Amino acid sequence: MIDGHVDGGYTGRYEVICPVCGDDPNLSYDQVPTDLQMLRGPSESVAGGLAAFHGHVGLADAAPADEAVT
Repeated sequence: MIDGHVDGGYTGRYEVICPVCGDDPNLSYDQVPTDLQMLRGPSESVAGGLAAFHGHVGLADAAPADEAVT
C-alpha cells in the first residue's frame, strides 16, 4: 500500500517488517540488507508470517492464530 492505494497488486504473500531492527516498510525487499530479507520472508500464509514474527520477537511458544483465545 502506498498512500492508501495498492501498489503492485496482491501477491498472496506476507512479509514481516520489523522497524525496531531497522527495517523500513517504504523499502522494497531488494533494498534491505540480507539479514532483514531473511526475516521478511516472504511467507505463503498469514499463519507463516505470524510464526516468523513470533519466532523473531521470542514468542515461539505462542498459540497459532487459529487457536488463539479471544
